[in-house]
Amino acid sequence: EGDCGTAVGRPCYATSHYLHAVRSLARAHQARSRSHAGGAASANGEGCVTTILLASDSPSVALELAAAVAASRDLRLLWVNIRRGADWGGTAELSNLGLGAAAAEANFIERRNSRGLLNRSAVLGAALADISLLATAHAFVGTAASWLSRLALLCVIGQSGSVPPFALVDRPMAELWHTTKGGALCPPHGAARARSG
Repeated sequence: EGDCGTAVGRPCYATSHYLHAVRSLARAHQARSRSHAGGAASANGEGCVTTILLASDSPSVALELAAAVAASRDLRLLWVNIRRGADWGGTAELSNLGLGAAAAEANFIERRNSRGLLNRSAVLGAALADISLLATAHAFVGTAASWLSRLALLCVIGQSGSVPPFALVDRPMAELWHTTKGGALCPPHGAARARSG
């Protein structure tokens, strides 16, 4: 919803990337379930349904996922029914793609907020509703670049008392929390050791 832009480190990923990660986590869960049940569960996962709890600022993502779910017998979709993007400052979805850094940054939510374009109550309400929904998840798919994804993952951990299976479509967990003073990502720990050793 206007906040993506590869020139400034806020990439957008296709719904298919997230769906691929969901299916991978579901297959891994089904395999673990079979091994714990002594192989009694169906070998192909038949009869298993994966419920996707959706939180996105993109109005089109729910429509894309709903179409994928309708074409599948093993997926179910739940989301908070809100006007996604409607109160978020009037920036068209994916409008930053192909723009330079300065032009893309002008459309970021924090810039739209500083210009008084956001309905802050609606944005906060939507975020809290989405976080409340996601906190009930048993696994998580998101992006490390998204602070809302990071918060949601922490909420899932807090609710369950353990780190759930998760996938971040943009980078490995080793890079999630470690940044330099200026905010740039530090190299993964293994890469730093390899260069110094």
